[in-house]
Amino acid sequence: MSMNKINKNKIFFIKYKKKYKLIIFIFTILFFLFHKVFIKKDIKVCLCAIAKNENLYIREFVEHYKRIDYDNIFIYDNNDKDGENFNEVIDDYIKSGFVEIINYRERDMQTTPLFDAYKDCYSRNKKKYNE
Repeated sequence: MSMNKINKNKIFFIKYKKKYKLIIFIFTILFFLFHKVFIKKDIKVCLCAIAKNENLYIREFVEHYKRIDYDNIFIYDNNDKDGENFNEVIDDYIKSGFVEIINYRERDMQTTPLFDAYKDCYSRNKKKYNE
């Protein structure tokens, strides 16, 4: 083989290698968009949480689960009667319907409020969500 032919083959390979990378990149993006729109569309995921004295962190918590595509968050408010209010921090998420606050204030700590809250959340939402 002559050097000319080898150089032409190299140039051909380099020239089309870039195009193949672009095609693979575009295909990958299309695959993820297809998956997001058509496959994951019917999967609904919610999060149930019980919280007390969490106003410093609750916004970051909600934003994290919003970013990873949870459909709803149900927060069981276990603050003291006159304790902090989650509405002050995440009111925009509550108004949009992404977060629902369930009043669990002043629950008797002798009767496991954590278990009761999760049981209540499950019984309310088991037919609406897949996970």
